[in-house]
Amino acid sequence: MSPTAGATMGAHPSQHHRWAHECGCRAVFQPDVTPASVDPAVPEPARRQPPRHAWLRLCALTVLGSVLVWTWHTGTLSGVTLRSVQHEVSQAGPWGPLAYIGCFTLLQPLGVSAHLFLVVAGLAWPLPIALPVGYCGMMGAALTAFGLARWMGRDEVQRRLPRWLDRWDARLEQGGLRTVILIRLLFFTTFAVQLMLAVSKVRFRDYILGTAIGNLPVMVAVIVFSERVARWMGG
Repeated sequence: MSPTAGATMGAHPSQHHRWAHECGCRAVFQPDVTPASVDPAVPEPARRQPPRHAWLRLCALTVLGSVLVWTWHTGTLSGVTLRSVQHEVSQAGPWGPLAYIGCFTLLQPLGVSAHLFLVVAGLAWPLPIALPVGYCGMMGAALTAFGLARWMGRDEVQRRLPRWLDRWDARLEQGGLRTVILIRLLFFTTFAVQLMLAVSKVRFRDYILGTAIGNLPVMVAVIVFSERVARWMGG
């Protein structure tokens, strides 16, 4: 080895630092971490850290589950019938539409049928009022179900998602609008469907637009039919 080559190799670290500094590059040194400490054979999702606020989400899920079990065991939601909802709406007077939207938003994600609320809207108000009120309540329920399920369970579901569902989930993330519209047209506001969409990778924009478009035909049909029945029964 020539003296020139030896001098070059000996000066290589300092020359490298000066060259990196002159080029404006950032060098991050971690002397305590060796390449062997990171196993390239382990996929990135397996090394993912637990999500933040995991305990808070677990507590919220436990409380929600307890409420659902309590309402099922005591039969509280079984008292939510067509007559009871219609009676409460009629008793609310001018506040009826707001009360209706609030009940729709909070109770439908807990398992109360959306058709029940839509029928009530058609029986309680004329179409110019029933349609926008029913639409607001339906979208409020969709937002509530999406927000709760995504906040409490999406991270855990994504970590445990089988590999054969990864491709479908990725397609739903990239082009989910058409899929959401089709799912809503077929299954409307089915409880399991709303949870499935919320814990998937579907974008919020695609979810809300797909729900707004896909749910519209069924909602209009139910409210219009109910309003016609109410008019026929009323003579």
